[in-house]
Amino acid sequence: MSANIREKLEAEKIVKDEPAMWVDSASVMQNGRLILTSKHLVFMLNDAQNAAITIDLDTINAISNETVLVDSNIMSVTYLQYDNVKFSVLNYEDWEKAIEGQRIQPHI
Repeated sequence: MSANIREKLEAEKIVKDEPAMWVDSASVMQNGRLILTSKHLVFMLNDAQNAAITIDLDTINAISNETVLVDSNIMSVTYLQYDNVKFSVLNYEDWEKAIEGQRIQPHI
């Protein structure tokens, strides 16, 4: 992750930052870091200079728990009504609480 990206994320206040996997399908998973700031949910591939996925928290419609193969900690995020992305996280409940906590806080 470049220093410039890290500075932008820190300016937004990093709330949670953990290793995760982006689940494209049951057979395609990519390793990286899932980062929650006060305004965005960001997925960075390992050794990438730019974010692979950036989701504005205001555009999230639903967060749900799914299972893929034997992994029951899949966090499915629906945003902009029809777009969906899935992440394998360490603890689904912690991520859901953290995201919902940031969504309900006014960030003015």
